[in-house]
This record gives sequence, structure tokens and C-alpha cells, in this order.
Amino acid sequence: MRCDPAPAEILVHLDEAEPDTAEYFRQQHPTVKCLVSASAQGPGGARNRLIAAAAFPWVVNFDDDARPLNADFFLQVENAVRSFPDAAMLTFSNQPQDWTPLEPCTVAVPSGYASVFNKAWFERLGGFVPLPFAYCMEEVDIGLRIHAAKGRMIHIPEVRIQHDMIIRPVEKAFQAQVLGNIALFFFLRYPLVLWPLAALKLLRRLLWLALRCPKALPAGLAHIPSHLWRYRHHRRPVNAGRIVSWLLLQRRPIPVTTKDTH
Repeated sequence: MRCDPAPAEILVHLDEAEPDTAEYFRQQHPTVKCLVSASAQGPGGARNRLIAAAAFPWVVNFDDDARPLNADFFLQVENAVRSFPDAAMLTFSNQPQDWTPLEPCTVAVPSGYASVFNKAWFERLGGFVPLPFAYCMEEVDIGLRIHAAKGRMIHIPEVRIQHDMIIRPVEKAFQAQVLGNIALFFFLRYPLVLWPLAALKLLRRLLWLALRCPKALPAGLAHIPSHLWRYRHHRRPVNAGRIVSWLLLQRRPIPVTTKDTH
């Protein structure tokens, strides 16, 4: 609200919120459009609701622990949208090493805590898989699907974010759910021809867990079958060639200019 210029509208989603919490929020922020979910939607499900309710074609999204670093944030976003009107997403960073050089680039995976969605692109892709626990799934999944559809995610270095990140310990329950999400990503998006590659990547994660958090292995492996079955209806395999080019883009983002086209 302290940004100048101000955003055209502000929407907030309260996930798994009690009625009195929602009422208190509305009293404190009467100008904010408040969406409430009684059951857990997770970050992806929340974003699906927020973007659907947004009245404008470009939607800035923040995690609850992220915010603009500069007061002219929305002016910067407007300039970026004018420079890259065909982008599927614009993405920003809170890391100083990502702020230089001051050259936009096409990236494979957007930041999960601060980005701008092209609403038309988002709706065409069908939004996020609504996972209550989305670590190691949400950003890579939307990134791959945008790339597969020949869209672009543009990282804008001069637009900077403050993100109060929580450094999470290597903990059993958390790591078990992460393992399930990694397997789910491969299951939903990798075609059969690339399942050997997916198996190698999953094996690498298993070896990492064996060294760092072996107690997570039994729960994580037991979690995978039911997790894949529950979200099987979201399986939409991506062309193998697009996956390979996306993996290469992860290693080396591509600098872009406003004159670049697909």
C-alpha cells in the first residue's frame, strides 16, 4: 500500500482460515479484496483463485513473506510489461547476485515468491496443480509447461524483492513430502521415453537423502504411490525435445532484448 504508484487492486487469499480471522482481516483492510478458503488450497490452489478473481490482464503475486524492495515497484513492472508484452511470466529475485548484470534473460524456472503472471497465458495452461504442500513441484512445473508451450519467463534484474526466507532444517516429514513431489513432477510431465532419466534424477535425490536425512526415506518412498495416484488426472506429458531444451535453459539462461521474438 506504500508503493507509488499504487497497484490497481489488491487481493489476498486466506488459506484454511477461520471465519473470525477473515472478518478481522476485512475490518482492518476494507479496500482489499479478500478470498477465503476453509480447506487448505496450498500456494498453487490459492494462486489459481487469486488470478481467476483478478480484474486485470497482468497479476503481480507475492508469497506472504515477500514484498517490493522499492516504492516504485509497480512502475518498474509496468515498464517491464511494455518491454515484453508477449511474456508468459515476469520473475524477480531477492538475491543480490541475480541483480547484475542489468540484462533481462529468459529463465527455465520462475521465483515462487514474487512474479507477474500474464493472466491469458496462465488460464491457457490451466493454472497450478493444487498441492497443499508444493515445495519442489510448483515452480518447476509451471516453468516446464510454459516452456513446452513456447512461452517465455523473463527475469528482470532491476526489479528487486525483499523475501524473509525461512531456512528449513533437513527434517524427516518435510523431506519425505519433497521426495513425493519430485516423483510427482516426473510422473506428470515426463513422457515414457524419458522415464529412465527421471529414474536417475530420483535416484540422485534418494542418495542425497541417504546421506543427509535417512529417516525420511521410508516415509518418502511409502508416500509416492498414493501421491501419484491422487494427482494422476493432472498427467500431461511434455514433448521430450522440449524437456531437453528446458533442462539446458536451466543451466544457461538466455539474455534477451525487447526486439527478441520467439
